[in-house]
Amino acid sequence: MVSRNAIRIGDRVFGPLIMTLMPQTPRPFQDFFRVLARRDERLPYRVSFLLEYGGLNMGIKPVLASVLSFTSSDNKRFNNAVEKLKALDLEGVCCVKFRICLCTWACMRELSEKEAHLLLRRRVAELSKAVQGWGTSDVSEAIGDPLLGLTATLPAMMPSSPAPVTAAPLMASIGMMPLRPASPWKEGSLLLRSQDGKLIPFAPNSSQQAAWIDLGVAPMGGGKSVFLNALNFAFVTQAGLSRLPWVSIIDVGPSSSGLITLLKENLPEGKKHLAAYHRLRMTPDFAINPFDTPLGNRKPLPSHTAFLVNLLSLLSTPLEEGAAPGEGVPALIQRGIELAYIDLAEGGHPRKYQKNMLPELHRLLERENIHVDRDTTWWEVVDALFRHGFSHEALMAQRYAVPLLTDVAAQLRQNEGIQNTYKQDTIMTVWRSLMDAMVAYPVLKEPTQFDLGDAQIVSLDLDEVAPRGGHTADRQSAVMYMLARHVLGSRFFLMPADVELMPEIYQPYHRERIEAIREDPKRLCYDEAHRVTQNTSVSNQLTADMTTMARESRKWNLSIGLYTQSIDDIPDIIIELATMIVILGAGTDQAIDAMTRRFGLNGACKYALSRLGKPGPAGSNLVALFRTGSGLSQLVLSMTIGGQPLWAFSTTTEDVAIRNNLYKRMEPSEALRRLAARFPGGSAKAEVERRRRLVADESGSDDEITNVILEIANELAREIS
Repeated sequence: MVSRNAIRIGDRVFGPLIMTLMPQTPRPFQDFFRVLARRDERLPYRVSFLLEYGGLNMGIKPVLASVLSFTSSDNKRFNNAVEKLKALDLEGVCCVKFRICLCTWACMRELSEKEAHLLLRRRVAELSKAVQGWGTSDVSEAIGDPLLGLTATLPAMMPSSPAPVTAAPLMASIGMMPLRPASPWKEGSLLLRSQDGKLIPFAPNSSQQAAWIDLGVAPMGGGKSVFLNALNFAFVTQAGLSRLPWVSIIDVGPSSSGLITLLKENLPEGKKHLAAYHRLRMTPDFAINPFDTPLGNRKPLPSHTAFLVNLLSLLSTPLEEGAAPGEGVPALIQRGIELAYIDLAEGGHPRKYQKNMLPELHRLLERENIHVDRDTTWWEVVDALFRHGFSHEALMAQRYAVPLLTDVAAQLRQNEGIQNTYKQDTIMTVWRSLMDAMVAYPVLKEPTQFDLGDAQIVSLDLDEVAPRGGHTADRQSAVMYMLARHVLGSRFFLMPADVELMPEIYQPYHRERIEAIREDPKRLCYDEAHRVTQNTSVSNQLTADMTTMARESRKWNLSIGLYTQSIDDIPDIIIELATMIVILGAGTDQAIDAMTRRFGLNGACKYALSRLGKPGPAGSNLVALFRTGSGLSQLVLSMTIGGQPLWAFSTTTEDVAIRNNLYKRMEPSEALRRLAARFPGGSAKAEVERRRRLVADESGSDDEITNVILEIANELAREIS
């Protein structure tokens, strides 16, 4: 024994501690662990917890405290605590005897005995300070017999403990113990970690879950776009895939462009076109005809017809109302759609082929000796090209054979059957709405010019076409979201039974294609979904569409992601169907209480919500709820990704500007390597702000302040590899 409170065993000197006052506000062990883990110098320590039955068996102490309550306020507090514990015991809450011992040490291999003892005293003081901050508790050194305090912290050395006994509810005691979370997955392509550093893998599209619907919530700057990019990257790189999966991202802003660039960089030559990022604009060059059908189909499939009715009903809805005007409007629109397809198919008035529309395609027809004349129709050209094996060119020709929005409007105005069946006021109202839509949305007016090609991982940026503010902007956002979903996701929802509804010569082609797509994992993501879900007058169609997808996603092998700034932006039915909910920030205390009630969060998750904070160099903290076959898991986790993917996924304005500038000067992989080496935290925002302050203090020139970003990019570009 070195002193009254330290003991030497071998080449180590130990300093045991006992907890004399349990935390007045019990807090999880992870809080205590994080305080010690943040220290620059490693502090070795052990903690032992002793739980015994009979917490209310206190002998004569309660009697004496009751009799002598007038002598001390401590006795009164003791009596109040005993009464509350007895009340909990009557309610069925188990009360136990709870004791905690701690120990730290110093090694004398490289230190003298005096130096080791001084180091031990410093470590004992630091450990005591950390314990005292753990919920307002108190500790003291095991004075008199330090060997007893030391052996109490060693497993299986002694059945008792020198620490004073505390009566406590069992759940409060267990909540303070170092229980480590466990992942429902043994392995996965997305690695998260618990608050004490344990790896928690997550496997997208695994059999552990009945469906794959993930919801993400975070305030502005909370890191939801980075998390979504990391999750999508994990989806693409999951184990066991023989082919590239299908990923469609409907985004508002360039947040997903970094993910696409990173994937393109890692795809082999000849396959880089399989990942594509497009920024949609309201110009004829980006025209998307919603009436396009699968190759060879003269009429839409039932699911496509339902989408067209929903879209045109939305276009016919007054901006201030939540339902289409007049009675029978959906039926009127459906009738107009059917008549437009019938009129432009064989047996009606199919469009004549025009060689000047697609000059390259006409030269292909001449090379293949496919005869065309003034009576040849576009449908005949489509069939001829398909027979010669040019399926992509046939699909391009078919865009000029299918109806346009103006054809549906013409049927409403001119068809005698419609005129004799529906009210004239209703017909004129819908017709005017469709005509106004062709003026307001040029992308809906012309044959399709926007071509995804063979891309399987596609991000469609709606920032320019999905504005916010006012009824008109909300309407346009809803229309563009529905149109983007149709362009990116319609290929996901084809079923084998749909093949029987197609022309016979095209059935083998579609059967093989549908089977290949159905076998592969697919994912459809909506970022910034609040652009449309917050306005009920324009979001009903889109909400119904997303609900149907969520209910039937498993049979399509489809994963769905919805990410927004508030959980209130997501329909209740989708929240009920969600199998993963990620909360990266909650905001106000009212929002935290609302989320706690809505999801039934446990105490640890509720406590973590108020302390998530913004992402930093150490990663982003989050609360995750996983619904699996084993039940519901609620975990407080952190996500930390490497410097290069963090730079690729960053959505900060300054970071995006520097990254894109370097992409123009060098290969993306080299640009990311240099950025990660210079700014390992994944952001140069702090450096940009520092330089801007210096420039503003010296000159105040706006041009020089703006050139700070270019200056950093030039420095990185001039670095020698």
